Amino acid sequence: ALSSRFKTAIKEELIRFSGDEFVILMSDLQDSSYAERLATRLFGLLDSPFEIEEDSFKLNCCIGISFFPEHATNSIELIKHANAAMYEAKKTGQNSYHVYPG
Repeated sequence: ALSSRFKTAIKEELIRFSGDEFVILMSDLQDSSYAERLATRLFGLLDSPFEIEEDSFKLNCCIGISFFPEHATNSIELIKHANAAMYEAKKTGQNSYHVYPG
């Protein structure tokens, strides 16, 4: 349900990485602040609860952001650094993002 909601609202490629983790791939990014604006837009998509059968669920999300080639020289490092940034975002609370390495 979450990936469907995200896919309808973003043009970037959304990949389920594992369990409750997703990766959004952006190529030819001209403005790094776009990633931060996208994170904020994704938080907005979580404002309304998810209705599954007769239950209602409210979700939160933490987002880690890393850039190529500023933060990594290959895809494995890029994902590793985005993951580290995500854990920093989790320290700040609900619906937050963090840009690596800051």
